Amino acid sequence: LISNVSVLHETAKQFADAITTWRRFEKISASWGTNFFKHHSYRLGGLHRLAGERAEAFEGYRQALASAEALGDLFHRQWIAAELGCFFLDDDDREQARHWYEQAAAGARALGDPLRLAESLVGMALASGGGGDLGEARRLSGETTTWSDLGRKLADALTGGDPEVARPLLPRPRTKLNRPFDLVNL
Repeated sequence: LISNVSVLHETAKQFADAITTWRRFEKISASWGTNFFKHHSYRLGGLHRLAGERAEAFEGYRQALASAEALGDLFHRQWIAAELGCFFLDDDDREQARHWYEQAAAGARALGDPLRLAESLVGMALASGGGGDLGEARRLSGETTTWSDLGRKLADALTGGDPEVARPLLPRPRTKLNRPFDLVNL
């Protein structure tokens, strides 16, 4: 019920109410597990982002990332790092954006996820001012078997060598951490 009411507030763009409602979980129990806090912190960060509270948003995402690290959760760690890259790229903080995209690229390599690695390489190029060879990112974007449409769109966007064209295709921070575990399409 708490989650659903929070989503209703979010949908109505009542972000302060969504945050207050979401924080009720903290009052129910102090002994939630690390996995719960990973999801809770991520959503709290996302709600703060929507409310325009950038420092609080980053803190929520950072806490979610710390929980993912504590759990050895490479999958969510990679996603959060990639989204933080975009978070800082949107703020034109290229140094922080590059740091997070480097973390995301390392995570994508560890997972063996060509599409997420391609996205991270594009983010790194954007954070570096648009320079660099995007050939590897273009090649990798075509190697995904699960998200072939997105891979094709990313490869097409990179054809001209301008990473700005691909920027809208990069993962953006959200309010819900749940993602399909999509490395293999059976």
